[in-house]
Amino acid sequence: MRRMLLFFTVALAVVSLSSCISTSSYQRAQTLDPGDSETGIALTSTKVSLDGESEFFEDINYIVPEAFYRIGLFKNFEAGVKVYPFSFVVDGKYQFMDTKDGWDIAADLGIGYSSFSIDVNTTDGDDESTTTIFDFYPAALFTYNFSKSFSVTFSPKVILRSVSGNDDSDFFSFFGGSTTLSIGKKNRIIPEVSYYIADDVSYLSFGLGFAF
Repeated sequence: MRRMLLFFTVALAVVSLSSCISTSSYQRAQTLDPGDSETGIALTSTKVSLDGESEFFEDINYIVPEAFYRIGLFKNFEAGVKVYPFSFVVDGKYQFMDTKDGWDIAADLGIGYSSFSIDVNTTDGDDESTTTIFDFYPAALFTYNFSKSFSVTFSPKVILRSVSGNDDSDFFSFFGGSTTLSIGKKNRIIPEVSYYIADDVSYLSFGLGFAF
């Protein structure tokens, strides 16, 4: 009984921590001019690892397709939406440093939402459990422009996750960030690597995006 209880405890933690989390960025500090827009697609491969040994779980690997759209709303401010399976994130980004050919700096805040239901077997029969997740993504973006068509962005980020389901709720914090290359001008290739850690769970992601 104790081993089974431990199994379900670890399982719930992994599902709550890894489900639908967006570890990718695919952004630069630069904002679009008012009225300009950008569309993109990406594939992100993530490895979820439990620190230490577990007799119940090995590393989890999954690949997530993503699509995003961004538009400049005001000078130095743009908004965006990113969608991926069962989830979406909306965000606003403000650029407060623009050196044209050196460092650019911006602040970004995103909000994510996802919800899913699973059937649970209980002593009283089958029951449906619904889990709702809200994520908050405050981030800073530091971009160094080597040229007009090549830059690297360092994006430290905190992910604050609220998980609620039926009569239970919980809160998690993720710490990490992304390193993102941007190759090209109007049409860009965007390789990226991200790393996050939350409690005893770590996330390592490699992604490739295309913006046009």
